[in-house]
Amino acid sequence: MIQFNKYRYAALFMFALVLTVSSGMRAASAFSLFEWLGFGDDNDEQQDTGTTPDKANDQTPSQPNWAESSATVAANEPPAPATAANTGQVRFNDIKLIISNLNPDQRRQLLSDEEAFRNFIQQQAANESVLVAARANNLEQEPFTRLMMQKSAENTLREIYIKRLISKELSDDFPTEEQARTFYENNTDRFTLEERVHVWQIFLPFGEDADEEARNAVKQQAGELKKEIENNKITFAGAATKYSHHIPSRHAGGYMGLIKLSDIKPGIEKSVLELKEGQLSDPVATEDGYHLLQRGSRIAPARLPFEQVKPRINQALRQEAEKRLRQAIYNKASETYSLDLDNKRVEEWRLKLRTNL
Repeated sequence: MIQFNKYRYAALFMFALVLTVSSGMRAASAFSLFEWLGFGDDNDEQQDTGTTPDKANDQTPSQPNWAESSATVAANEPPAPATAANTGQVRFNDIKLIISNLNPDQRRQLLSDEEAFRNFIQQQAANESVLVAARANNLEQEPFTRLMMQKSAENTLREIYIKRLISKELSDDFPTEEQARTFYENNTDRFTLEERVHVWQIFLPFGEDADEEARNAVKQQAGELKKEIENNKITFAGAATKYSHHIPSRHAGGYMGLIKLSDIKPGIEKSVLELKEGQLSDPVATEDGYHLLQRGSRIAPARLPFEQVKPRINQALRQEAEKRLRQAIYNKASETYSLDLDNKRVEEWRLKLRTNL
């Protein structure tokens, strides 16, 4: 069961806003993103009105004026001042709207737990209290604050619009079993574990600025330690715990883990692979120091079964589809409602800002 702790309450509102999905978006039916992207035929029934967003009723929508910056809009049209009627309150209708837009599982869990719901309401009240404090200090009257408030509202609107279009075009059952399995068969390298090997080590560093004499001293120490292990004066694990400077493996008796061959540090891989299972190496030099290595068993490459990686495939395919749809929405919107970016004026802005800030 999902636990609704205090760190989740503040996020629930944005979750409800951003993930709101509803019908009635006329602009969404003006073009099929799946067809446009080459995903195949769009199976949704659409009415052929013979119009596009920019030609409906034989009218061309007014284009935004790039020269009129958001800062100008924010300065000319500041938000309504705080009043007793619109601040410092937690309203039932607001709570109802938030809860109604949670997914069914979250909604059911929140409403079935009296304490969780009470904590959620208390968090909303705390949020309102902070807003009252901000308004009491006239923070929303500052130009930059007004601009950020406007941009926040615009970002929310844009994300709701994008989410609705994506939800309309991307069915709940995407990807299908067949699509996921096809991806699995065509990308075997992604789901194959490469050869791995169990490795133990004792690391004796000599430092960046060590001279030749200091390096030789560390090498001699490593050689003497090897003899002690081979003569059973100390176990490998005991020597690693006592002498190794590789902290993570030292506390595991020198065990580095089951390591992919590609992850073994350059300069060590060859030495590890030349060892027989259970064999102890001579001191191996790297740029950091000397290593005493011991190899365990080698694990051959293995392909992960489809059912094990299926959830990961589904997530990856859906994320990729959403990414492509999101880009298509931006491209289509930029094409249909294009802004006239006057390069000369943009450069004038840059020069003006460079000299005036």
